[in-house]
Amino acid sequence: YGMVGPMGIPSPISHAKKVVCVGGGLGVAPIFPQARGFKEIEQILLATATGLDLQIIHAAGTGDLEYVRQLLAQGASVHAQDATGKTALIAAAYRNDLPMVDILIEAGSDVNKQDKTQQSCYLISTSEGYLELLQRTLQAGANVHSKDSFNGTGLIRAADRGHVEIIRELLKTDIKIDHVNNLGWTALLEAIILGDG
Repeated sequence: YGMVGPMGIPSPISHAKKVVCVGGGLGVAPIFPQARGFKEIEQILLATATGLDLQIIHAAGTGDLEYVRQLLAQGASVHAQDATGKTALIAAAYRNDLPMVDILIEAGSDVNKQDKTQQSCYLISTSEGYLELLQRTLQAGANVHSKDSFNGTGLIRAADRGHVEIIRELLKTDIKIDHVNNLGWTALLEAIILGDG
């Protein structure tokens, strides 16, 4: 797109993530076609693979299983992340949507992939007490040594919230029982201080 710049000179713009159009006096007139041009570019991007990838994350987060299947068939990537680092699998994990999780894992989604807050499908299952989800992540190769933003393991997260069944399941793995998080606490201390012991 050729954009109108100062004194009618075209303003080449490429690879822009955010655009702000500012004008004063006669400079306001060219802003409308510039803004309209960027809106058209945004609509074109929604029809690309990037658009499909963002759509699959949203669809997984709303539980639209059929739409996720359609998007996968159209080439949407299960590895894509939105601006917060969230993947379709992370979105499904927050909902404890097991059929969605199954489809996404089967399509190759990584149960260990973390968003910008260091949440993953596996870690969400431990903190939220989603036993069946935890079992699926373990079967799909969950790294029980992965850490959250407090340098806490899944065991510490489960102990903090009193999720006994999650703790039992994790103790069947080689998770480090005495790991210390950034607060200086182990899973046992979390259970006693924050959980129900």
